[in-house]
Amino acid sequence: MAGRRGPRAILAGLLVLVALAGCSADPPQTAPGPLRILLVDDNGYTAPGVTALRDALRAAGHTVVQVSPLRDRSSSGTAVTAAPTPVLAGPPTGDPGLWAVDGTATDATLVGLRAVMGATPPDLVIVGVDPTPNVSLSAMHSGTVGAALAAAELGHPAIAVSTDLRDRPGPQPPAAFEPVASFVVRLVETLSRRPVGAPLLPLQTALNVNYPGDTGGGVVAEPVATLPTSVLTYRAGDRPGTLVAVNSPGDPGLPDTDVSALADGNVVLSDLTPSMDRTAPPPRTAVRVAPLLQP
Repeated sequence: MAGRRGPRAILAGLLVLVALAGCSADPPQTAPGPLRILLVDDNGYTAPGVTALRDALRAAGHTVVQVSPLRDRSSSGTAVTAAPTPVLAGPPTGDPGLWAVDGTATDATLVGLRAVMGATPPDLVIVGVDPTPNVSLSAMHSGTVGAALAAAELGHPAIAVSTDLRDRPGPQPPAAFEPVASFVVRLVETLSRRPVGAPLLPLQTALNVNYPGDTGGGVVAEPVATLPTSVLTYRAGDRPGTLVAVNSPGDPGLPDTDVSALADGNVVLSDLTPSMDRTAPPPRTAVRVAPLLQP
């Protein structure tokens, strides 16, 4: 008779099994910790945006190696230089974690991934902070977005970061970028809270962050608008046989997209992928992360 169990004992055992099943439903999470980060921008290695972001990430405990263009290479998209590329280690700043590349932002990304950090790849690539927003299809011409997509194409999780300081007169100091830099630190911490063994971002996925100049909204996930917000047109130049490029406004009224959400004062997260496979399901990182970053 010792081997028999009464109804109450059986019920108690079932309740224990149910409780254990409930405890195992959520996989164990990776605790946020210091990451190895490759930091790139397209405005030059001394630009205030990348300086503010570098300082904020290092203050948060991350190991940051910055590899940036030697000079401003905005609007270079994913262009690369098929020629000898001069690289300066710790240029005049003397910072051993700072490299300058005489090329585009994508050149800098490739140098960082394949040469500077080639022996120990970074956990994350961050590009920015760009002082102008990169939204809609027009973002594809951005050196900031292009560098992030180049990193994602090679299998590295990447974030492109831009803000909107166009209404502020003159060059802005690093302090003007501190709000968006602080947000990126929070974003990195949030992405780090993931199931054990899970990647920071899905394979070949980049996250595009557009931070408003004046915040008044929340943090939202919106798709990239499928129309450009600016269009290049051309007029006759002063000299015969020349044309002058004119940046003309595109379609500003794009509801339920990154364009309208940024105009409403929201921080906007959008998924980007370099994949040409239109049948693949879209990544959902922005939708998952945005609610966790509300002010």
